[in-house]
Amino acid sequence: MVEIGRISKLVVPKTPVELRERVIAENPPCTCDGCHPESYTCEKSHGTIELSEGEKNRFGHACLSSHLLNPDTWESCQACDLANKCIEYFDRDSDQLNELQIRAINRFHMYWNSWGHRLNWTDGPRAVGKREMEKLLQIINELFFFAAIPNLEFWWVEEFGDEMLGACATRPESQVNIIKMNTTAYDEGWKDHPQARQLDRLSTLLHEALHAYLNTHSCKSCSRFGDNMGNGGHGMAWTLVAAKLEAAVPRLLGVPVRLGVFCAIQDHIGETRKLPSHCDLARCGFLPTS
Repeated sequence: MVEIGRISKLVVPKTPVELRERVIAENPPCTCDGCHPESYTCEKSHGTIELSEGEKNRFGHACLSSHLLNPDTWESCQACDLANKCIEYFDRDSDQLNELQIRAINRFHMYWNSWGHRLNWTDGPRAVGKREMEKLLQIINELFFFAAIPNLEFWWVEEFGDEMLGACATRPESQVNIIKMNTTAYDEGWKDHPQARQLDRLSTLLHEALHAYLNTHSCKSCSRFGDNMGNGGHGMAWTLVAAKLEAAVPRLLGVPVRLGVFCAIQDHIGETRKLPSHCDLARCGFLPTS
């Protein structure tokens, strides 16, 4: 990312088109782990996530073995490595997934078809209880994050108001991740969709589960922690995975989702006073890869 120096450039881009034009015109240097791995330094040694080809799945395809991160990886991995590995894990056709992931997809369709429609009701707690929401969270955990998010809990929250749709509270001392969701509000970008609340609530679960995954395992001492995680958690690691999830979920689960990728980029620019590079935007799907 590059510093925004002149007064005329302090305004955060308002549209994806404006963002692309600014990045193309200014061509900020890239600092991602792929282009400049030497810039990712840390005083601590890091845990790693090893993905390996496992046994063939029910479709006869060799697939990546599922990995449950060991407890000693709590806050010990590079955020960019966490992002890259989970994308490698889920960004494939459904017949290329492992058995844990395939079973998760089957459970999703069973729940979605039996009680998922109740997520479209106005009053969330009356529609779907804590236990059912935690079942959806566990599906997300197994399908996208190696089942590596420990101790997931779900809370409906009435006090959020209309502006906050969800939140993630990660508690290292107890290794608990609490996903909180607004009881009634939803993103009005869905307002013309007949399943607006249903799809937005699924999107919010994905959004916050991604926070839980990165919060749990990201090393806070890394030199690029700010770029990758951001002050509000919406740094490039979160944004990269969120963009891939928006593309993969319709293919794997058959439903559209919106995780707020462009808004996250806007927030990160506003917080860091830096523009993303061409490489950053290409990896997030906003520019063609070079």
